[in-house]
Amino acid sequence: MTPLSERFVRGDTNEDGSLELSDAVRTLTWLFQSATAPACRAAADSNDDGALDLSDAVFSLAHLFLGGEAPPPPFPDCGTVRRDQPPGCVQANICR
Repeated sequence: MTPLSERFVRGDTNEDGSLELSDAVRTLTWLFQSATAPACRAAADSNDDGALDLSDAVFSLAHLFLGGEAPPPPFPDCGTVRRDQPPGCVQANICR
């Protein structure tokens, strides 16, 4: 059984169960205003490139408002961190 800490929804940075504007804002706040790091960095990596940066917020916003590509799995439902990625969630999240 996969530990709760490895389950997440890609793009759901604030862990409320869905990808929305507040997730992109949460990512930007962490990147540019030194807010607390997201509890699940794997979820914050919206474009699944292995890095947490401005491109993740832009990717999410493009999907939400410009008809851009959807985040890679696990999206829109809960899933697990792939074996080639380190565990990205430091606490249990919305995916139980």
